[in-house]
Amino acid sequence: MGTTVSSMKDLDTIPKRVKYLSEAAPQKELFVFYDEKKRSSLTALEVYQMSGRFANRLKQEGFQRHDVVCNTLPNSPERVITDLGIVFAGCTPINGHALLADGSDLFHVLKVSKCRAVIVSDEANSNAHKVLQPFYKSDSHHLFNTLHHKDLPSLTSAIVVSRETKGSRSPLMDLLRSSKLETLTDSVVPADLAFVFATSGSTGYSKLVPRSHEELLRTTDGLVARFSAGRSVTSPGENKVKIFNDRLLGWMGGFPAEVYCNGDTRVLMDVYRRPCSLEAKWDAAVTEKCGSFSLSPREVDAVLRHAEKQGTLAQEMAISTGGQPLTQQQITKMLKLSKRIIIGYGSTESGAISSAVVVDNNYTNFSCGKLSPDITLKITNSAGETCGPNEYGTIYVKGNFVLKKYFNRLDEPDQQTTKAFTSDGWFNTEDCGCLDGDGNIYVVGRNSDTITHGLFAVYPGWIEKKILEHPQVEDVCVVPVSDPEIHQKICACLKLFPGSGVTEKEMREHFNKKIFANVEQGLTPMPEYIMLFHDDFPLTPTGKAHREEIKRLAEKKFGRK
Repeated sequence: MGTTVSSMKDLDTIPKRVKYLSEAAPQKELFVFYDEKKRSSLTALEVYQMSGRFANRLKQEGFQRHDVVCNTLPNSPERVITDLGIVFAGCTPINGHALLADGSDLFHVLKVSKCRAVIVSDEANSNAHKVLQPFYKSDSHHLFNTLHHKDLPSLTSAIVVSRETKGSRSPLMDLLRSSKLETLTDSVVPADLAFVFATSGSTGYSKLVPRSHEELLRTTDGLVARFSAGRSVTSPGENKVKIFNDRLLGWMGGFPAEVYCNGDTRVLMDVYRRPCSLEAKWDAAVTEKCGSFSLSPREVDAVLRHAEKQGTLAQEMAISTGGQPLTQQQITKMLKLSKRIIIGYGSTESGAISSAVVVDNNYTNFSCGKLSPDITLKITNSAGETCGPNEYGTIYVKGNFVLKKYFNRLDEPDQQTTKAFTSDGWFNTEDCGCLDGDGNIYVVGRNSDTITHGLFAVYPGWIEKKILEHPQVEDVCVVPVSDPEIHQKICACLKLFPGSGVTEKEMREHFNKKIFANVEQGLTPMPEYIMLFHDDFPLTPTGKAHREEIKRLAEKKFGRK
């Protein structure tokens, strides 16, 4: 992919590789964006120059090496440039977003990371802008605005991005294109953090996974060596590979490593102002003749209906699925769209644990392929004993890319790191699975109360806390119910105070006040189902909500296999 592996391997940081691409193939499109059918792109030279100019602006504002900058922008050209600009400045970019109306999930990330600045859009759909506005020291229309939050002493600035001229604030991309500022790249070294990824548990328990330039490049180069056998590309300008992936740029699965490390072209949707339809995503990938298309199981039916109508079935481009359990039924549908399905299993903390390519219906439910070469895996039962073939238990992994500790700049020890590892260094994935006699791994879901909601992990505790703020709710238990498309949907089971006449409609209105419902990419952890209980709420002998019994009742009423 991209330039020859040997030439790229000599460049040991992301800024060096981007600079090389800008010199070797300045007009090559590194990013292609679609806003429904409207196409735009960023060339290698534009990416390098504008990111370097944004880095220069950060330096002018007094930002220092290793300052943490949280980026909440959606997928867009602005997100690409600001993310990379933070890296060019020697600062540490971290992903963030606000799903909860009080902003507590975003503030959690800002506090743990000792973040200095937050990048937000001033569009009406920017949840982060909404929750931060009360803390602006002035109602200014500048790019850089002063912030003050008594519980976040490290947070000093909001970098407010526009697409329109508002007062003294110009559209960011216009400003950077016309700027006479020098393209700046700080003295970034391989051990510096290239990015801190927030895990997909986005309802307040997001854990922060740090990745250095060395880690990201080594892992990406390894994938190139593994999957590009037989390809010979002598310069980045010759590389015609296009990859459609509209996963969030700030998440591990959406990080554009294939662009920065290999010179491939990333095709994605521009959702700065509004979400794009699934149909538009498929059409964009077909139009661009992409080599692969990122598709989650929850999106398959809608895309399949559209492709049948458009006559664009059986594409040569591979379908790349998210790292969640798949069924034969889902694979059968995907094989109508593409001749090859790339399946896998992994996480932000571990990277790719296993993978396989499926080309026919000879697929067993929940299979995730064979282990990656640098991964060691063990599966243990509840007694801590190693499971035999086809025996299910908890999955533990070790490997070069498996994180060593979560990112935490607070004074107190990081409790998440302690919980994640065994005394002898195994990372606990908290997933339930097994190995068969041929070394294939099968993953069926989470061991904990975590709900596998499409691509995302939803933690019931934060939703339950918000629901309990309703004066008529005495207790609550949020549980999963099975769904063939997204694996699990969310059901809120509520114990009401005696005499309460609250209705399901009123509870949904309460949810809408506490949880943002207009978030793109299906992130909103909104309960799809509600069960109202009065005196018959299942309890344990100690008086706590009987989660397993409540889960059984919800599954019986709403579950779909």
